Amino acid sequence: MSDDKAKKEWDRVMSNPDNLIISDSLIERVDPYNLGEIENPVQVKTICTFEFSEHTLSGEVLGFSNVEGQRTYTFASHVKDASKLMHSSDLKQFSMHVGTDELISMGNEHIKELNFNVDVQSASQALVTISFIEVAE
Repeated sequence: MSDDKAKKEWDRVMSNPDNLIISDSLIERVDPYNLGEIENPVQVKTICTFEFSEHTLSGEVLGFSNVEGQRTYTFASHVKDASKLMHSSDLKQFSMHVGTDELISMGNEHIKELNFNVDVQSASQALVTISFIEVAE
């Protein structure tokens, strides 16, 4: 391709709207200047927090379940924070939030038989699974 043709093609591509590259043959079928507003959906992350007497562990929820009062939460965390589970510490409170909205919160009087599993993914990331029995009032 000659330098003149390459420059014309470059100018044509750069004149397209942001993030749109379209061939000449498709311009007749699709009007790239009449696509309307493109909105990305809002991404909402659910965060769970386990407050222990000596530390707090929280992360983005990847999965959860509640089967016959047995609650299980899996979330991503830093290995350094997850390793604090190895120290004996009493659970004070559990909560789960989406943005500023609290989905659930319960104190230690509603939690028994706390168990955890830490699956180290890399030098810095871990998957933490915490399960417990919910005590009804």
